[in-house]
Amino acid sequence: MNRFRWIPLLCLLLMLALAACGGEEAPTPEPTATPTTQPAPTDTPIPPTPPTPPTDTPAPAETPAAAAESVLATPRAAVSLLPSPTPAPMLEPDPCDQALTGQDAQLAEQYPVLGCPLAAPELTQMARQSFQNGMMIWREDEQRIYVLHDDGRWRSFEDTFEEGQPESDESITAPDGLYQPIRGFGRIWREQLGGPQAEIGWGTLPEGAANGSTQRWEHGQLISFGLPERFLIFNDGRWTRVE
Repeated sequence: MNRFRWIPLLCLLLMLALAACGGEEAPTPEPTATPTTQPAPTDTPIPPTPPTPPTDTPAPAETPAAAAESVLATPRAAVSLLPSPTPAPMLEPDPCDQALTGQDAQLAEQYPVLGCPLAAPELTQMARQSFQNGMMIWREDEQRIYVLHDDGRWRSFEDTFEEGQPESDESITAPDGLYQPIRGFGRIWREQLGGPQAEIGWGTLPEGAANGSTQRWEHGQLISFGLPERFLIFNDGRWTRVE
């Protein structure tokens, strides 16, 4: 009896085992990751891109207003003109026969119209008198009287006075502080210049003798009473005081 009582138990265990096998599926094993070796990158040259040829695309036309603004906004560069080189002056030969020095050189440079000196200065006895509008100069070497007007004109007259003649006109009375010229000056003043109505006026000082010098030039002459008082008498009727 005892050996048969295990049969039901075995049957039960078998049924449980079958039930367990039929109810659950066996798990599927995960695939094993197999490492793959990546090939090393190679330096493949990239072909150059050919340049794109420019296209003739016309620029948009500017309107008159835009063009004016462009002109005003863009200052023009100043054009610097270099001066032309000045040619070296040509040395002109001295117009006179020999090189001038001293006073001659000064006068020739300051008064070119005078020309060249014709002789050296010569001493001579003179007389002079100042007038309201000029002066008179008497030269012994020429026996002439020069009348120099303040307006730059001059005239000369022969001295016709002779010793023994009246030195003045007693009928003429000079204004206070002024003088009637006498001798040769007086005769020229009365007979040639108009006397009391003369342009040169009345004498402001009595006449006086003086030592002086004269020098002849091509177009005039120099009358000198020393450096402070030198006068140029030009052949064209003008005169000037040498400064």
